[in-house]
Amino acid sequence: MALAPHEDQEYFALSPEETILRLFNYYFPPYITLASRFDFLHGEEDLYKNRRLKQYLLEYVEDGSAEFMLGDKPMPVKQGDLFLIRPDHPHTIHGKAGSPYKCISILFHFGQSRNFPLSDLLPKETYLGTIRGLPLEDQLHQLVHNYQDPHWVNQLRCQHILIGILLQLLTSAAPFALNQTRSGARVELARRYLEQHYAENITLEQLESVSELSRNYLLSKFKQFYNLSPMKYLRWIRIQRAKELAANTSLSVNEIAVRVGYADLHTFGRMFKAETGMSLTQFSSSIK
Repeated sequence: MALAPHEDQEYFALSPEETILRLFNYYFPPYITLASRFDFLHGEEDLYKNRRLKQYLLEYVEDGSAEFMLGDKPMPVKQGDLFLIRPDHPHTIHGKAGSPYKCISILFHFGQSRNFPLSDLLPKETYLGTIRGLPLEDQLHQLVHNYQDPHWVNQLRCQHILIGILLQLLTSAAPFALNQTRSGARVELARRYLEQHYAENITLEQLESVSELSRNYLLSKFKQFYNLSPMKYLRWIRIQRAKELAANTSLSVNEIAVRVGYADLHTFGRMFKAETGMSLTQFSSSIK
């Protein structure tokens, strides 16, 4: 469809109840509020002027070219380019004389979840690369096609496709290519040590020795790769092992605490409840 230029447009974040999935009482993020193709008029006019979105916008240029102004920084875009506009980032799109601008636009948000790490994990740059002829291009077309059908099966497909696209973008970012760098391999040694020795009294000095990295560098890279500090990662492992033992054995809470590295039952109990919101006894009761 052909659209006239828009000025100062805003899209507002919707609650799950306001999405199309409300028809089926079924909600989980990411919530897609628009997935469509747009064919803008030719010319040099502003397609969007000083727009601030309250959702994420993933946009793929199917044909033509334009110039983005993200704040006061110009960014030319052309056929095949994919880019992401984050919430509250002011931007203007200038059309080019004699050039069409056809795009796929996906608007989405994560509801009330303010801690979703998308902003931290995706590259800081708006431009995500050229995907023409790549599987990502086909996936965007599939998403738009399925979104036109309100049946809940197709809406599920849309969310599945979008999650897959985001995961591909995330895992293509440098921090996730762990074994491609020497430092990444050394950080992985520290992580494996935590996995294998979680029941022991592990110190940062031991992790420094295992990884042969300085403490500050190890802490920085570990957080970059795993989104947790080494000690928080250790707590996460211990919680998972405690849950496994509670679900699959008849061990007492005290015995489980010892097996996952806590000599003091009260220390273990406070840690488990602080991290999960329930006691291990409550967790066990919820599944048995």
